[in-house]
Amino acid sequence: MRPWRRFRAEMPGRGRPLCPPADDASRTLRDKFGTGGILEVVRMSDPHLNTLALGMDLTGRNDTPPPMEPEFYLPQSYFMNPPSPKVEHFAKFSLETLFYMFYSMPRDMQQALAAWQLYERGWRYHKTSKMWIAAEPQDDGTGNARSVYFDPIAWEVKHVVKEVDPTGFLSKEEVKVRGVTP
Repeated sequence: MRPWRRFRAEMPGRGRPLCPPADDASRTLRDKFGTGGILEVVRMSDPHLNTLALGMDLTGRNDTPPPMEPEFYLPQSYFMNPPSPKVEHFAKFSLETLFYMFYSMPRDMQQALAAWQLYERGWRYHKTSKMWIAAEPQDDGTGNARSVYFDPIAWEVKHVVKEVDPTGFLSKEEVKVRGVTP
């Protein structure tokens, strides 16, 4: 008998070792994760292992989601074009509304009508500085009328600081809306 013989600790009443020897542990890992483990997956002996390794066919589960857009009925009035803007209404709008229409509706009929109404109220559009400029109703006491301009960034009317080139303004014909009689 050899003195270095291994002793196995066993759980009472089980007959299985509590901790397998090193050779048994490596053999167990080889069987589990080596070619023996692949063989178990191929044999399809364990359904849980089979699902984990191979996945499942999702087409047979009938898990189709409901349609994202519900079916609904649109009334015929939904497809009607909105009425064209009346030129008479633009005279009732405030300056802020007209400036909003001019700056927020590019290449639209309402932008052109707002520009025409601003022109009618004494505002002139300067092409090079790209701003609306008007003469202030009151003079500053020196006999010179001061000019004001609309600042679209601050959204307020401010005083013009420097002299403006008078040749840069749009003419009445350039502002006039073709096909509409204001």
